[in-house]
Amino acid sequence: KAVVFFKQAIEKDPNYALAYSGLADTYSLFPAYGNFRPNEYMPQAKQAALKALEIDPNLAEAHASLGEAIFYYDYDWAGAEKAFKRAIELDPKYATARQWYGELLSLSGRRDEAVREMSKALELDPFSMIINRQMVSVLQQTKRFDEAFLQNKKINELFPNESIFHFRNGNIYADQGKFDEAVEERLLAMKANKDSKPENIAKLKEAYEKGGWDGYRRMRQEIRLEELNAKQAKDPNGYVKALDYATAYAWGKDKEKTIEYLNKAYDERERSLTELKINKTWDFVRDDPRFKELVKRVGIPE
Repeated sequence: KAVVFFKQAIEKDPNYALAYSGLADTYSLFPAYGNFRPNEYMPQAKQAALKALEIDPNLAEAHASLGEAIFYYDYDWAGAEKAFKRAIELDPKYATARQWYGELLSLSGRRDEAVREMSKALELDPFSMIINRQMVSVLQQTKRFDEAFLQNKKINELFPNESIFHFRNGNIYADQGKFDEAVEERLLAMKANKDSKPENIAKLKEAYEKGGWDGYRRMRQEIRLEELNAKQAKDPNGYVKALDYATAYAWGKDKEKTIEYLNKAYDERERSLTELKINKTWDFVRDDPRFKELVKRVGIPE
């Protein structure tokens, strides 16, 4: 719907730069929120952002839109940072530019700068669901776990969703190596999610009791691969993210399949590859030369 309305605005006023920027952001976020091919949407995002800048070179939103498109599709870390900084320079109160810049800083391993930028974004727009949510991610990525738990609690007060609340708690515990708590929270998340199958909850609980964290993750792999294969079989021409397969294989510590699908994810220009450096899912392949080569290709700063 957003795409339709932005295009209608552009038809009425072809020189409305902000509408092009909005269109760019919409295209950029398609692959983030669903099974949409980055190759299909991200070039359109970049094109719309460049058009906005052509009309108004001093529009903060347009610089941020370009930064988002080239960061998550071209893996252009330096170019994206320059675009986000320019957006903030033009409009220091534009919270989204600070949020996106904070994400880039966090994924680059620049922890203090990341938290500082995200805190400013949150100060500017305290009731934004996405900024609140990304603040949890940045705090978790920067290993400020106690603050991440508090922020997650705050989100659940603002936007109650027990499933997501428990799932995020589970992720934070897992990053700390507190696996009893992690599994407990994740099972609570599944119970709160009406789409979860009760038999899968029972299987995961039993797998953890019998095989510990590795047993739990192997069962997660089995369940997830079944889901992904069913989705692919239902629509052979549909898009199922290679990164979803890579993640599932990583849960079972299948090094060859994980690397194979991570490389496919690179060919698809999957945005989550920007997390390669900080996502603990990939710890077991981190020393593999093929993984190191992939990190280089994604351009993640040393």
